[in-house]
Amino acid sequence: MGSISMQSRCQRFIEEFNDDIVKALQVPIDADIESCGLGIFDLWQQVFLYYHIMNPRSGRAYPLMDDVVVFDPDEDDDLALERVADILDVEIQDLIPRFEKADLLRKLPE
Repeated sequence: MGSISMQSRCQRFIEEFNDDIVKALQVPIDADIESCGLGIFDLWQQVFLYYHIMNPRSGRAYPLMDDVVVFDPDEDDDLALERVADILDVEIQDLIPRFEKADLLRKLPE
């Protein structure tokens, strides 16, 4: 799969699942979080959870990336569905319509 196609799949995933996944994963650190959301790490073309941590001394926010892959546009549909179902604690069958809506399925799961 080409880079532009992978980037597009990541973007569609973020648009469909950002709010739900941020809610499900919660912020696992005790810090002053300015914002949190899904983002694409360009080097690997995968979706990760990002945080902007506020430094109270400087007043600046610094980005941190969680090391857990949330979505990999190049993996099998079944693996992507399973990963997201685990994160959101839902059944795979409940995710299929959302994956279809975001045009993320290459084939229908068996």
